[in-house]
Amino acid sequence: FRTEFIYSKFGAHPTEEQHYEVYRRAHQMLEGRPLTLRTMDFGADKFASEVGLEREENPFLGCRSIRLSLREPHLFTTQIRAALRAALLGPTKIMLPMIGSIEEFHAARQLIENVKADLTREGIEFRPDVPLGMMVEVPSAAVMIDSFMEDSDFFSIGTNDLVQYTMAVDRNNQYVANLFKHTNPAVLRLVKQVIDEAVKHNKPVSVCGEMAGEARFAMILLGFGLREFSVGPTAMPELRTLLSRVTLAEAEELSKKAMCLAHADKIADLLDIEVARLLPSEEFGE
Repeated sequence: FRTEFIYSKFGAHPTEEQHYEVYRRAHQMLEGRPLTLRTMDFGADKFASEVGLEREENPFLGCRSIRLSLREPHLFTTQIRAALRAALLGPTKIMLPMIGSIEEFHAARQLIENVKADLTREGIEFRPDVPLGMMVEVPSAAVMIDSFMEDSDFFSIGTNDLVQYTMAVDRNNQYVANLFKHTNPAVLRLVKQVIDEAVKHNKPVSVCGEMAGEARFAMILLGFGLREFSVGPTAMPELRTLLSRVTLAEAEELSKKAMCLAHADKIADLLDIEVARLLPSEEFGE
């Protein structure tokens, strides 16, 4: 559940009750199904003057997401207070975006513990055992993923940002957009490394972003050991059909072949051939 729209609607400083009402309605709509709340994931550039920062030359490498939360903890703790209170209404998880180091994770977790202590002291009811997880979208977190296993309850691999930061590519820059490829072997190795560690430690792991929603990546991710895909409703029919037609052994073999290739385009060709075999184009109007 992306919470950025709350700030677009209410400005840089939504109140605790404004947060709570949004989460209450979300739980109401989910009717008992789990809600994963991703804490604010935007840059200080969006509300630079309101949070006392100057506009940044490159906001994607600046004070954004968890960095902004730690720099302006009142924004973060207001959101967390509402989330912990609303967690009484249904199963809830809290997910931290753009974590780049274990120090950042520990700092955020300490703020959450402080919020719990405050709520307890104030006599306000809340759910204390809400699972805390993280997005893996910064290469440093993927490389050091083993160091997070003791602390993070679950992981979500954000493939769009992971590609951008791994390849140092602005996907919206026409001069380098051609370098933005999810099939880059460096990206795939990082994804596999995260999945391997999560599976080894029995921690839930999912993939979101374009990679999760494209049929050609479903098999290789399945072969890596992924069992949870975070996709939009439009991508579900094709993915469901493809995954019903491939065995685990086939997916694992495909992933091994892909990981032996050093060129992104060759990996893409390999995956496209398999998709064409399993999903004839006429089935989905292509």
